[in-house]
Formats: sequence, C-alpha cells, structure tokens
Amino acid sequence: MEAGQIDASPAAASTLRQNLEKKTIPSLDGLRGISAFSVALAHGWGLPRWIPADYAVVLFFEISGLLITWLLLTEQDRSGSIDRINFMKRRTLRLFPAFYTFWLLGWLVPGAPGRWWSFAYMMDFYNAIYAVPGTEVNIFGMAWSLGIEEKYYLLWPSFLKRFNRQSLLKAMLIVFPLVQVYHVVIYKSGHVMWAAWGFDTRIDAIILGSAMAIAIKSGWVPPAWSLRPLSVWASLALVMLLSGVAWVHRLSYGVLIAAYPLAIILMAVIARPPRILNNKVSTYFGRISYSLYLYNGLIVYFTSRLAFLHGFARVAVNIIGAILAAMLSYHFIERPFLRLKDKFHRPGLPARAST
Repeated sequence: MEAGQIDASPAAASTLRQNLEKKTIPSLDGLRGISAFSVALAHGWGLPRWIPADYAVVLFFEISGLLITWLLLTEQDRSGSIDRINFMKRRTLRLFPAFYTFWLLGWLVPGAPGRWWSFAYMMDFYNAIYAVPGTEVNIFGMAWSLGIEEKYYLLWPSFLKRFNRQSLLKAMLIVFPLVQVYHVVIYKSGHVMWAAWGFDTRIDAIILGSAMAIAIKSGWVPPAWSLRPLSVWASLALVMLLSGVAWVHRLSYGVLIAAYPLAIILMAVIARPPRILNNKVSTYFGRISYSLYLYNGLIVYFTSRLAFLHGFARVAVNIIGAILAAMLSYHFIERPFLRLKDKFHRPGLPARAST
C-alpha cells in the first residue's frame, strides 16, 4: 500500500474494532497533529479561506467522543461499572496542567478578553455572548472547545452508567440531528456567535463520535463503500471545499455539514491507518497537538507587536513559535502529568495519552 492510501478491502471494516482495542492508534496521533497544525496555520496566517481550521475542531470533537466513550465502555465491560471519580481525575491530569500554565502566561497580555471565563472553562459562553466577528485572535479564544468538552464529560459517564446502550444509541441518533436543526434555527434567528460557539449548538460532533463508539462496540460495521478510497478522498475534497466558504458560514452550515465527511475519514483512518499519518513526525505532532492548539494564539499576539515582521516572515515565525511553545509545554508540563494520569487507569485498560 502506497503512502497516503487506505485499503478498501472487506477486511478494512472488520479491523476497525480491532484497532480501537489497541493501546495506541498512531494514525490518530497523526490526524490530531494535522488538525492542530491547521488551526495554528490559520491563526498564524490571519484566518484565510481554504485552511480547514474550523473543521479541525469538529474532528477533534469526533475523535474525543469516540475514544473516550470507547474507553468508558471497555471499563464497563471489564469491571461491570464506570468509576466516574477516576475518570475525572484522569481528565484533570490530562488537561489542567498545560491549560493553567498557559492561562498564567496569558497574564503577559494586558486586558485579554475572557480571562476569568476561560479559567472556569466557560469560554464557550463568553464567545457566544461577547465575541465580535472580525477582531484579532483572542489568546483565550481556543478555550471555548475545552469548555464544551468538559461540560459534556461531566454528564456523559453518568448516562453511560445508568442507561441501556441500545436505548442510549437510539436517543443519540435522534438528538444528533435535532442539535443540528437547533443550530440552524439559532443562526437564522440572528444569534450568529451563539450558533458558532455555544455549548448547546456545537455538541453534535461529540455526540456523533460517542454514538459511533457505542455502535461499533455493539457490533456495527460501517458499510464497505464508506471505507473505499473514493469515499475517503471525496470526503476530504468536500471538507476542503467547505473551507472556502465565508467565515461566518463556516461556523454555521459548514461545521454541521463537515461532521459527516469527517466521520468517514475518521473511521477509514482507524480501519486502515495510512502511512502518511503513521510516521514519527506526524505522531509527534499529535502528541504536542493539545499545547499547539493552546499556544498558537498567544504567539500570534506577540508577533503582531513586532513591526519589522511582515508577510511570509511573520507567518513563519508564528508557526515556528507555536511549535516550539508546544514542544516545551509537552515535554516539561504535559508528559510528567500524563505518566501520573496513567496510574488511575484500571488494570487491563489502555492508557491513551489522548484521553
């Protein structure tokens, strides 16, 4: 199989579950790395069209919903229950050290909007109420997606523990399109920022990822056509076309439509990991993706104050600076706490750094 190709054989569908059972899925590190890099590139370039940064966040949500739900279901299968306290300890050790270090460094920026909202993981509400289109990148702005995830995962383990999986799956397959319709209603009512950033309008992708995990655990196999190269490349082409849509529409209709082709890409990458996502460089970018996502806005803020930087030079400094900041954050802050986090996994459960 050549680099970048995905096997379309019938075995591709059957390996989806097998690969999800593995301790690590390197291709997902690569996918996360590319997604985080696209966000850093978009911000470093001044939010141009044709860079699918907004859809990278949709993909982050789907990956998160799929992997975390899969691990919770695996824990439930092996132990008969879900330890919600342990789950929150793992989430805290995964997210808090890097985020609050970044938050403290954010004090170097005077008057940064949303400082205390982001501290309480409420940046999604701040953006929905106070964000103004067309302004410069807010260094705390990226915290909106973390706020959505944290609120979702405060509730989700309890739902998994209490309700029958098949009933829960049916409910989610109803709720998912309803959230998308609700999103459109809010947008058409004139509440553009609410539709773009609100918790209640942007949880569709996490719900879809979670539903995929339950379905696959229950024996569902994606149709063969969805894993064929034509479907995967067509899905990627659609996402790239959507990235050319005007900014406001990307965060309305764009993010809703993109959830479907991104789900196909995600399943295909897991079923038959392409080599382009399985090399050491891609995997490493996946490991630093969380910090890269956090720090790129802060780097853009400082470089924008350097009058001698213009054009491509500024873009290059933005990207290189964001990568260096992410590397330092990963090696000196994230990694030590990731080792500690692994101690809270029950015996026999995979301890993925991504969760």
